[in-house]
Amino acid sequence: MKKKKLLITGYDGYLGNNFCKFLKRKKISYKKLDVSKHFNRNFSNYSHIIHFQFFISNKKNSEISKKNLFVIKKISNLSLKYNIKIIFISSIAAKYNNNSYGKSKNLCEKYLKKNNNIKYFKPIILRVFNIYSDQLSKYGIVSDLVRRMKFKKKIILKNYLNKRDFIFYKDFYNLVFKCLNYKKEGVFQVGSGNSISIYSLSKKVKLIFNFSCKIVKSKISISKLNSYSLSSIKKTKKEFKWVPNVTLDMGLRRLMNNIT
Repeated sequence: MKKKKLLITGYDGYLGNNFCKFLKRKKISYKKLDVSKHFNRNFSNYSHIIHFQFFISNKKNSEISKKNLFVIKKISNLSLKYNIKIIFISSIAAKYNNNSYGKSKNLCEKYLKKNNNIKYFKPIILRVFNIYSDQLSKYGIVSDLVRRMKFKKKIILKNYLNKRDFIFYKDFYNLVFKCLNYKKEGVFQVGSGNSISIYSLSKKVKLIFNFSCKIVKSKISISKLNSYSLSSIKKTKKEFKWVPNVTLDMGLRRLMNNIT
């Protein structure tokens, strides 16, 4: 069997960087792949590309989508040339396709699916829900709530009835690790299989972290789009013999222990 040597894009981002640390602990060989450079070396010794890299913008910028699609095409050509399996870290936003981020992810997914008829091209697409970790990050609902509650006497919750599905980052990494032995292609949802409102989450954060700030509901209780998020992970669990092990309470306590 081909030795598992991995190519990692987006290695300088939060998820990619922590995944590299995860691989080191697993003693799995990997190389950081810079998508901005020409791939002019021989990659025949590599078995997988884990594609974390993704360009984002708060503006409705079609150039961002073109940039992401260009990278997917480069990676796909590399995959076809050296028979390297692609694991694309997508988002559930690709399914709904109603904002610039989701549309960009959706375009990349479509391109990968289009090449499924090629014999050795069997990409795995992971549609990830809300990832959080045991460290504060620049992005994400959990980190945002913790920061606001820690430094403010009062926080105002907009769209507090919106529901979200949260997955702990190490559970996500364990799934990616299991993907290395998967021979087929497919699109798989990655979440906990549980949903919680932003208001209930904020109360949970306040209790676990012992914050004293006041939680105030805004007049806007729910968004017109993306108000409900719940993963369907039955297929993912079956195909990969995988289950998320870290509950939201457990994950929040791990985060609390690391920042206090």
